[in-house]
Amino acid sequence: MTGSTEQQIQGALFGTIQYADETSLGVFLDNLKKEQAILIITEALKFGYERGLYDLKESESISKSLRILSTE
Repeated sequence: MTGSTEQQIQGALFGTIQYADETSLGVFLDNLKKEQAILIITEALKFGYERGLYDLKESESISKSLRILSTE
């Protein structure tokens, strides 16, 4: 589109957290809040789980930990 102010997506962390360029990603990471940090960790763990990086016990311990963190 001509004249569009929307930025193109350059990449996505863990296939879900999109960023437009390296600068915007750096700004996002430099200014992380607790909720955003939990989101990144959650998405990273889901990403690993979907690729079979964890066994059943590891998956359960991760799941329980995330539930605890998300309720604080």
